[in-house]
Amino acid sequence: DTIYGLYQHLDPDEIFPYAPPQGLETLRALWEEKILKENPDLEQKQISRPIVTNALTHGLSILADLFVNAGDTLLLPIQNWGNYKLIFNTRHGADIQTYSIFDEQNRYTTDGFVEALENYDQDKVILLLNYPNNPTGYTPTA
Repeated sequence: DTIYGLYQHLDPDEIFPYAPPQGLETLRALWEEKILKENPDLEQKQISRPIVTNALTHGLSILADLFVNAGDTLLLPIQNWGNYKLIFNTRHGADIQTYSIFDEQNRYTTDGFVEALENYDQDKVILLLNYPNNPTGYTPTA
């Protein structure tokens, strides 16, 4: 007896239940409802239905596939997640430039970000904001 023998009577869709690429529609609809409930100001705006991914790396890979071209500049904080290099630079050829998010007293600052933006005269610069920051865990507050 093999494992296959146990499943011969089942349809392949029952054995290998892959979700559609964008995720299950029921889950996407529930997620959209949750977003609108928690953010009532969005009710009057046209928003897209969320796409369900397998994890952060998968989601960022889809984003990179859609929007990143070889030679594009990606701005990231100096302290950033190592997978960004793999996803955006290695896979897509983006030029990763970093900026500081902390000043000399280790206080959050946007000065490095502003300075980095002022140094570009390109038509396209990609900015990836990740809060809480990985690896520092820092999240700016109002």
